[in-house]
Amino acid sequence: MQKSELNKRLNYLHNEVLDIQKEVVVLVALLKKAEEEIEEIQTNLSELEESETINLAYAS
Repeated sequence: MQKSELNKRLNYLHNEVLDIQKEVVVLVALLKKAEEEIEEIQTNLSELEESETINLAYAS
């Protein structure tokens, strides 16, 4: 391969890496958001279970 071909290939691969890095940043942000939502749901479920337990105690 000639130098110009190698430079073109190198530039192409560099741009591909940059694109992948951008995608990774987006994916990490989505994962963090999902993790926050999961934690919120778990908290809500725990609160609901506690409330149901209290209601059952009062009902008996």
